Amino acid sequence: MQIRYTVGWKAYFFLKKDLKLPLPSYSTLCRHIAQLDFSPGILKDVISLMKKKKETHTSSHQSDCVLLMDEMDICKTLEYDVSTGSFFGQTTYQEDIPTLSSNVIVFMLRGLNDNWKQVIAWHLTTKTSDEKVMCGVILEIIDEIEKIGYKVHGLVSDMGPKNQAVWRTLGMKVGKDNNTPFITHPIRSHESLCIFPDVPHLLKNLRSALMNNLIIKVALTIVQSQGLPCNEVRFRYLEQLEESQRRYQLKLAPNITVDILKPSNFNKMSVAAAAHIFNERTAAALETLVQLQIMERDALTTAWFLRTVILV
Repeated sequence: MQIRYTVGWKAYFFLKKDLKLPLPSYSTLCRHIAQLDFSPGILKDVISLMKKKKETHTSSHQSDCVLLMDEMDICKTLEYDVSTGSFFGQTTYQEDIPTLSSNVIVFMLRGLNDNWKQVIAWHLTTKTSDEKVMCGVILEIIDEIEKIGYKVHGLVSDMGPKNQAVWRTLGMKVGKDNNTPFITHPIRSHESLCIFPDVPHLLKNLRSALMNNLIIKVALTIVQSQGLPCNEVRFRYLEQLEESQRRYQLKLAPNITVDILKPSNFNKMSVAAAAHIFNERTAAALETLVQLQIMERDALTTAWFLRTVILV
């Protein structure tokens, strides 16, 4: 099992099938993995395996990572787990008297320089869970991971109200006049722990802001430095793009359709739909229509904004 965790499943199959090493079958490994303790909380058995994996690293940069957390709704129910002989479905932290959980939150580590990820903890919670308790869980996870030699450089989550409360409790300050998207690192006090909203939710929120408000204004200092024709990003230029493609039978940005610009409630949750708007091809399409004098020159600011979102 340590070999599988160290080299990965593809290399494990190579060792077993191609090099004919006498290794257990993959199904046997799965049965042994099922014996690991995956009960709610920090997964101590996984941390032990990560410690062994750390010993195989050839560079310290392979241990650089960020902590991701995400939450989802679940049905309130009490289930019996045959493998452990216990019931689960109640909250696993915070309340003195456990109640049926309505949410599950998962914590995962993601490598910054190497392409790896690992679930490290999970909890059953409620919609009213205390952000102070959540901060305690986050700090405990960082402490455990740093002890075995990994370096956690940041925290990534969506921008929901509960997560924003966690950010504030940790000490992050975000406002019109004060943007401090980092805090003092809880373990390495001479360094910072950065806090990031995750990109998919940023794209969806930015798309919603543009659709609902129709105009996003750019600072005049940026307008001057970038040589933009105006300081307004307008949603109507995207509507004109879709209309021009239908009228002139153009395929400059084929993904810009009515369904993308006027999404259903289901499509509003789609990251791909938002990515079609903030896209190099969409920006180039607007610039092309300006050059063809089908669209006014002010649309270049919108094209610049769409391209800048991608680069950032």
